[in-house]
Amino acid sequence: LGASAKKLKEVQVDAASAVLSGTGYITLLDVNATVTLSGAMNLGTATIDAATTSSGGITATTVTMGAGDVLTVSDGNVTSALVLTNATSALTISGSDVTITGDINAAGSTDAGVVTVSGAKATFAGNLGAASGTNILTLAVAASKRAVITETANFVDQIDMAALGELEISKAVTSGTVFTFAGTTMEAADVPSGAKIYMPVNLVGGETLTLAAGRNVDALATAFDAAVQDTALIDYTVANASGTHTVTATSKTTATIATELSTTKNDALALSKA
Repeated sequence: LGASAKKLKEVQVDAASAVLSGTGYITLLDVNATVTLSGAMNLGTATIDAATTSSGGITATTVTMGAGDVLTVSDGNVTSALVLTNATSALTISGSDVTITGDINAAGSTDAGVVTVSGAKATFAGNLGAASGTNILTLAVAASKRAVITETANFVDQIDMAALGELEISKAVTSGTVFTFAGTTMEAADVPSGAKIYMPVNLVGGETLTLAAGRNVDALATAFDAAVQDTALIDYTVANASGTHTVTATSKTTATIATELSTTKNDALALSKA
């Protein structure tokens, strides 16, 4: 469909169960009926107004999900700004290792959209929501699945983690507030027993990171504290102060490291200094 040097001006999908299996070079992809995109899509823009599944990857300037419409990424990466129109517009990432490169925002001043990680791992190389009022309603992480956050300043109303769901803050995040919550949706129950939060590997003893702000709920800090995963060398604790939930990294003692790793104190000292 088209060529890299000469893109098709527009492809409109109006017939249900259509499949675009070849590589596409299209200025505008207009989806009005259920479609599967199994080929690599190189687009200018796309409007998704019906259930769409992508397995070949999408590169575009902007992909907009219409009211109540869902884009499911079962394989391949997405490089594009993504826009969610209303509360039931959604992006579902079911692939085993998918990277979304680009910001994901609500279409206007009303918070919108559900982003669900139901595949093994989804990496977000861009922001979820924006401070200008285009928050994402929900980031949902299924059991034993992992969402990897690589940017600070994400604005979501709620992170809905299943038991055993995993949230990883990558080492690229070194300062600022990772998540800002709007409204009162986010509760301690959204971080249940068994949920896991992995802090940046370069957050070392004596350093802090603001994990979240916007919800002055001590029980939420308690849930975060239970979920953050200590390492062989570092203990992490989370405390709430007026709605700011701060992670503090504390180096373990040499004796503790030696005991937990079943090694000598000299080896433990060497590890702590590495």
